[in-house]
Amino acid sequence: MPLSIAQEWKHIDEHSWTRPLWSAERCLDNDSTKGDGLYNITRAISFSTSIPREIVTEELVAQAWIKTRQLKPEVGVRFTPDQVSGANRMQYDVISSEDEERQWLEDTLVYSKSSNWRTLFNRCIGRSLATGTRGGSALLVFVPGVEYHIAIINISHVINDATGNHALFATFLQSLLDVAYAPQPKHHIWGEEVSRLPQSAQGALEEVMGKATTEQLRLGEEHYKYQLSAFSKRYISFPIRENFRDLPRTTGYAHISLDERETNHLLKKAKSREISLTFVIVAALGVAMEKLFGTKTEEGSVFMFTCNTRRWSNPSERNIASSMASAINFVWAPKELKTDIGSVATAGAADNVALEVYARHLQGELKAMLNTPKSVWGYSYLTPGYCGALDNVDWNQPRPAGLAVSSLNRIERGLPDKYTSKDGEHTISLAPDGYRVQLRQIDFQPWSHIYTFQGKLTVTLEFCVKYYKPEVMQRVLDSASDILKSYSCRL
Repeated sequence: MPLSIAQEWKHIDEHSWTRPLWSAERCLDNDSTKGDGLYNITRAISFSTSIPREIVTEELVAQAWIKTRQLKPEVGVRFTPDQVSGANRMQYDVISSEDEERQWLEDTLVYSKSSNWRTLFNRCIGRSLATGTRGGSALLVFVPGVEYHIAIINISHVINDATGNHALFATFLQSLLDVAYAPQPKHHIWGEEVSRLPQSAQGALEEVMGKATTEQLRLGEEHYKYQLSAFSKRYISFPIRENFRDLPRTTGYAHISLDERETNHLLKKAKSREISLTFVIVAALGVAMEKLFGTKTEEGSVFMFTCNTRRWSNPSERNIASSMASAINFVWAPKELKTDIGSVATAGAADNVALEVYARHLQGELKAMLNTPKSVWGYSYLTPGYCGALDNVDWNQPRPAGLAVSSLNRIERGLPDKYTSKDGEHTISLAPDGYRVQLRQIDFQPWSHIYTFQGKLTVTLEFCVKYYKPEVMQRVLDSASDILKSYSCRL
């Protein structure tokens, strides 16, 4: 791939330049609309800081970036050419060692007092795409040049915007200000940083951040920062086959259903405890995975999942493809799993106690998430669970994955025997014991679907047989079923 950029920069004003994106940045050689797991670079914007040019030095920028790295929100990004199409795909790696951190800084931080910063920026983009330079949660390249601008390449998922990148960038700016103006640091958080950008960049950032109050941003910041602690913990995942390279990629299914009496008991129990039934079931899956795959450690383990709790929530829209886009996606990790679940489940205490603690924690996290603006939901995507889920970009190097969950409600009343969304990504077909949801090509982690069918609470696991053994997945559901039945029968 060429290292030069064909498009020229356009001078917007004294402190701002912009240019169109080139094909490699937009991944135009791939049809990302089909959900093939590729990422797009959606915009490349430049802007300046308010720090006087004589203060900004290479050491200052490096120091601020290292300070930002202490939060450890970043994940390394490696661009890997696809063996068949030659398209660039991204693989995520958690940067854990100091050596990796120094190398990351060396590879991504480019500084020159004499060179034209726009040339350096273009060179960084080309080099990163061509040689596999590793970056942050997105590929962030900061280039302070003769005009002391800082540039950012914003890479976002084909579905979700990369709001977390702006949080990371704002943290960097705050660190830069703190270092530059010590011992009187200036504290500017996400929304306040918008006013510091040139006019041409403000619109782009405001579009992503949305209109959020200071309190909403504070809640989002707290949620984002506490999620970061999960990087240092072991998290529970489904075991991957050793011989997966020799197996075809097909969808497998595991299934459980409670009879009507058991379903009614569970509904009554959840209602009396004021806990969402969806979270009770997810908690049962978490406790089952802890029992089957967890280990006793001082730190405890982390169980992570992505959850679409609003899919087809409106009965009148259950057969409309666009309604699927209303799902809330988030990744959850408990603050102190050892105290909440790890010590409870692994110490052999009653599973129903662990389940209720887990379910309440989940419900509390969703409430906290909904109390933040839509624009900050994306911050939770920087957790290891989501990174593991996205490692499908390299099918031959799968990593541990959490569980994806959809609560489909009573879908048998709103869907035909076979349903395919307009974009072709989602296919749901009726089977004698319930519905089967076909995995998409981008789905690496298993999906669980929760719904009622013929009056029975039904839970399924859809998974890729290439990576997961059907008997192991069924064992997880059977264990969860036993836990749910026990929980529903206890006062």
